[in-house]
Amino acid sequence: MAGKDFTPRQLINRAIGKEVEANMMYEIYAEKVEDEQGKSLLKELAREELAHKHTLEKINPEKPGAFKSQSLPTGEFIEFADRPQITKQSTMQEVLRYAIGEEMEALSFYTSLSEYAGNEEVRGLLNRIASEEKKHKDKLERMYDEMYRPEN
Repeated sequence: MAGKDFTPRQLINRAIGKEVEANMMYEIYAEKVEDEQGKSLLKELAREELAHKHTLEKINPEKPGAFKSQSLPTGEFIEFADRPQITKQSTMQEVLRYAIGEEMEALSFYTSLSEYAGNEEVRGLLNRIASEEKKHKDKLERMYDEMYRPEN
């Protein structure tokens, strides 16, 4: 979509889709993880991603004042591409690396989108989700370090 701007509706819909994907990914891998602490963390993250979806569904991007513009620059919302993809054969280490990348992308996405919010209500919702995505990233990084860098 280079050179073509996004509408706030397109970005909110994309965000909802990403939250659904994240919820499903965390639920699937929570069932595969044998470590109870890891399983619990993944289930918690799945619930929180679903809550993000519900929060996003409350935003009406067409409502006057919700966003500063109905045309948002594409460049700020391009996805990261240099992390492993998840397959049936993926290891837990690969899943965690992928999930950390997803959370980093989500943090960047919501932070950027909040800058275009036209009112405090929408800005606050987006900033709250960004803050929660940062917490997710931090939790996943701790889990990764505990599982794959125990000397730290």
